[in-house]
Amino acid sequence: MGRPRISGPDERPFVLVDKDRGALRIAALDPVAARAGLAIGTPLTEARAVWPHLETAEAKPEADRALLLRAGEFCDMFTPLVAVQGKDGLLLDITGCAHLFGSESNLLHRVRRRLAGMGLASCAAISGTPHSAWCFAHYRRNTIPRPGEEEILARVLPIAALDLDRGTMLALNRAGFKILGDLAERPSHLLAARFGEELGSSLRRILGREDIRITPLRPLPNIMAERHFPEPVTAQESLLGVMERLMGDIASHLEARGEGGRVFEASFFRSDGAVRRITVETAQGTRDGASLMRLIRLKIEALTDPLDPGFGFDAVRLCII
Repeated sequence: MGRPRISGPDERPFVLVDKDRGALRIAALDPVAARAGLAIGTPLTEARAVWPHLETAEAKPEADRALLLRAGEFCDMFTPLVAVQGKDGLLLDITGCAHLFGSESNLLHRVRRRLAGMGLASCAAISGTPHSAWCFAHYRRNTIPRPGEEEILARVLPIAALDLDRGTMLALNRAGFKILGDLAERPSHLLAARFGEELGSSLRRILGREDIRITPLRPLPNIMAERHFPEPVTAQESLLGVMERLMGDIASHLEARGEGGRVFEASFFRSDGAVRRITVETAQGTRDGASLMRLIRLKIEALTDPLDPGFGFDAVRLCII
């Protein structure tokens, strides 16, 4: 067999490597490396045998985790229920949120566009359960199944979508299973007896037969009001004017419930992914919007790191936590 061909005369494959099982292995790779036939988990010595001038750099998992958390914090502008999935994934529970963006398709496009603004490439999908959404994002990108259609679409996914340990995946391959539909036809108790209960759980969740709650990065606020802007806003007074109206909405809600709040958090979502949060606490429960806005303004004025608008803010949120 000849050496794999890649497009572009000056393009060189680039990979990140990390030590795994006593050897340096590929932990991540760029599109050029993928087109060259390289894969995650390949020992570096094997990769260099094919590409002697392969460009490499050391993987930095802690830095990757920090960037993922920053992206998760930014995605909080789309829904307060954001969770980390694995080393490089985010789960967003958008129940009741899609209408704020016109449609689920618009929401999906906007999330990806904003992540791209942070310099992040993404693949995404929307589905009825976290596991089916995760699998569609990896194996059927941009899928938005109609209600009840998840299982039909998931059945044709490869068994790699189960994301089980290497031993189980090898056993499934040796048994001749290729797609999830092959497994869906088998009695679950027989699969569990042969391959373990984790397979059954994973399969049910991907097919949409079983749902689980995600564990969000931040606790769900008690009351929340927000405003998304069609174009980024840079003027601080305009932002505070919107925040004042949100405060009025929350105060009215508290009054209807005969309650008051003690911890109020104002969040400012900048278009480049930066998120600024300002918290105001009171000794007793209150719904005095004017007094709370004065406290928020004083907090902003006292910031050692000013509320820099950069290229503008996409959204603001006020909530009681």
